[in-house]
Amino acid sequence: MPQIMRRNCSIYYESRGNGLPLIFIPGPSFSHRLFEPQIEYFRHNYRVVSMDLRGNGQSGKLGVSGKEIIQEQCRDISALLNQLDITNAVFIGFSGGGFVVQKFAHLYPDKVRAVVAADSHHWSITQNRTVRFFQSLAALSHFIPEDMGTRTTRIIYSQWLQAYKILKREGLQKRPTETIKQEYALHRLNYREFAPLLQIPVLLIASKGNTYLVKEAQEMRRLLPRSKVEIINDSLDPSHLCQPLKFNAVVRDFLVCHGYH
Repeated sequence: MPQIMRRNCSIYYESRGNGLPLIFIPGPSFSHRLFEPQIEYFRHNYRVVSMDLRGNGQSGKLGVSGKEIIQEQCRDISALLNQLDITNAVFIGFSGGGFVVQKFAHLYPDKVRAVVAADSHHWSITQNRTVRFFQSLAALSHFIPEDMGTRTTRIIYSQWLQAYKILKREGLQKRPTETIKQEYALHRLNYREFAPLLQIPVLLIASKGNTYLVKEAQEMRRLLPRSKVEIINDSLDPSHLCQPLKFNAVVRDFLVCHGYH
């Protein structure tokens, strides 16, 4: 099993293909397998590296205080790049993973060529107490028994069978307590503080079916110096699972536009 060890924590990863490295980072509660349609597509022209952040998937426990979680995950990513002799790469993150890769770009600017943040919601932007209240309620949903969660997922994603199958499988390996710790760690980061400092191309992708994520992407675009927003129609989040062909095409065009091919 491919892994590295950092501070007594195993970090699981997979590497396929050759060429410019693309690093895929899932959000809290998800594993590297969330990106299967993208890995299969991009591995023919790029070196595709996918990993489980500490506290998720096949990686070890968080093992650090709440205020250190995101920084420690970024250190894990840096250590993995060193292990694989990757000097810099394009990073693709989903949900909270989109936040993590932008924070990584802030901490390690020389290691990041560009960022794709898909269906990301940067909670630190929103100060609305009502929104924060419902976000807190959403955190409790991680403790819903899996059979109930599966039924709900099947209803929501009834027209996107691939998304349903992958999300159902991901739900079977969720780690509720560690997921909530990571989400609160993301809350603590001040996105407005570091986003304007990112001098790299950033592609923000949002699902048209989630108006909240669309608004978040538009707000992030105003903060990021070199960013653009792409909306995936006929989709919920994850857009890369509901509409993988459209998503892959958008990312491919972004990479080609910036000479990353």
